[in-house]
Amino acid sequence: MDVKQLSEINVADCHHYLLEMASLFHETCVKNCIPYYMLGGTQLGAIRHKGFVPWDDDMDFGVPRDYYPKMLEFLREVIPDYYILHTQQDDEHYINGFAKLEDIRTVIKESGREGLTIGVNIDIFPLDQTNNNKRLLSKNWCINILSKIQVYRYLRLNTISSSRNFGRKVLVMLTKNLKKKTIIGLIEKRLISSEGLFWANHFGAWGMREIVSKETFGQPKLYDFENLQLFGVEKADEYLKHLYGDYMQLPPEDKRHLHIEHLYLKKSSDL
Repeated sequence: MDVKQLSEINVADCHHYLLEMASLFHETCVKNCIPYYMLGGTQLGAIRHKGFVPWDDDMDFGVPRDYYPKMLEFLREVIPDYYILHTQQDDEHYINGFAKLEDIRTVIKESGREGLTIGVNIDIFPLDQTNNNKRLLSKNWCINILSKIQVYRYLRLNTISSSRNFGRKVLVMLTKNLKKKTIIGLIEKRLISSEGLFWANHFGAWGMREIVSKETFGQPKLYDFENLQLFGVEKADEYLKHLYGDYMQLPPEDKRHLHIEHLYLKKSSDL
């Protein structure tokens, strides 16, 4: 897409479009009795900033696996024509084990990636029951390794730091003949547990650190988030300390950066 046909917008506009999607997601879940939680930086933003972490450009939510297929069905029924729901069922080229809701009125240029990619989006992760076994060759360990392989196979390796490239290239070579959906299918059909005292976001950015007790998640609790109220983890302090340590301490300024370099709005004629 020619950048000349687009209008550049800023992070405040990005947050506006994210809130529109989050509001639709929240209303759909509430109407259909689907429990969900804010995850990661979204939960952190709700506690520390009463909304977005100022340099954040996405939102993350988690839905227990038992409710996940129905949640996707309900979303498909209500999303407007300027949204796309990406799942492995809806998009043959999609590789992730979680859903992504995209606003196609927008286009982003991600840091370290060539060209324009998809529009502003929120990620909706399945939360799976598990135990706290993270030892070598445990189910949790296997899922963590396989989910990383899935990501590595489709990243541009020249955008990854050289210190990590060698191991990732080896993994890519060893799995190059696997079909796109094979790894996710193996995880979902063979490795995911149907019981346990912990919730795991197996496809989250923090790996096995995203295995957190159900007691910590508790019952979904409403938090103020900008102009909305969204459900999050009941014991948010425990959850955020588990992920981030001293989460109320702001990171150094050189670590406060967006994942995107540029954000654009399409002209109406391009929609």
